[in-house]
Amino acid sequence: MHNSSGDYTTKSGYAQARLKLSKKANKMQANERSSARNDDPTLWHQVWDLNIKHKLKHFLWKCLHNILPTNEEVHRRTCKGDKWCKCCGEEVETLEHLFFNCKAREEAWKTFPIKWDGIQESSWNFWKWWEALQSARCRVNGISHIEATTNFLWQLWKARNVCNFNKESTKGNLISSRALEEWLEYKQMWDLEKRESKKDDPEVPTMTITEELQDQHVILMFTDATMDKKRSRGGLGIATKDHNGKLVKTWAIPTGMMKDAAILEAEAIRSAMLKALEEGWTSLLIHSDCKCLVDRFNHRCIGLSLLDVLVDDIVHLSRSF
Repeated sequence: MHNSSGDYTTKSGYAQARLKLSKKANKMQANERSSARNDDPTLWHQVWDLNIKHKLKHFLWKCLHNILPTNEEVHRRTCKGDKWCKCCGEEVETLEHLFFNCKAREEAWKTFPIKWDGIQESSWNFWKWWEALQSARCRVNGISHIEATTNFLWQLWKARNVCNFNKESTKGNLISSRALEEWLEYKQMWDLEKRESKKDDPEVPTMTITEELQDQHVILMFTDATMDKKRSRGGLGIATKDHNGKLVKTWAIPTGMMKDAAILEAEAIRSAMLKALEEGWTSLLIHSDCKCLVDRFNHRCIGLSLLDVLVDDIVHLSRSF
């Protein structure tokens, strides 16, 4: 091994040998830690309990075992092919580069309404990032956000494959919108199956009030809002379906200020109504799971807070439908 001057010395050879041994030791330690983590029953229960398609659970299983066939993993196994990322061409395509560091995927993360900036320091290792992601389970709609994010990772992988094999790029906003569409479609199918299974139960009404309302409207709108307090950033998600359950359109709107959850949800509803007006829709039903905001509508009071102003805007907009 040559030194910086281009000359071979015993010292330079010894230094290179130490470096190789150090890398080998670090890799063995990492593998040992990975094997120990793979035996963690809690994390695996969390994966298998997610309300997502089975193929996505298998996809997560591969990611957590670090056996997804990225360019780096394929080269490591076969010593063939190019290790570099074909989407950006700037780094070796590891699992972490593919999901978190590839510049070709920056727009997708920016347009995805669920933000995970608070766990960004764990993005150097997918397992640690996924572990950090589980802290969201204790927050409102946290599990749903994890499920939607799993669909997002799947769409990132699919876009990567299109780039690798078809030499075609996929716009970031399409990746995020497809992830939301797939998640909402599966979620609604699952809810429908649950309702169908309860039809034979005499204690369960055959049609809920919500279902009756859905039959009376042309467009159904679903809103969701999330905020990362650590980074003071958030996002709004809007999905629309017709009364037959067919997905019509989706929007992902990033926000950049620290706000209360009820205010974010109110902004999502107002944005949904404005989008509906732009589309020329005149009959719509908006679903919201924010109880405190729903209570605010049911017990309106005149005030000057930002939430009061948003509620007043929504009431005025509702007169257009």
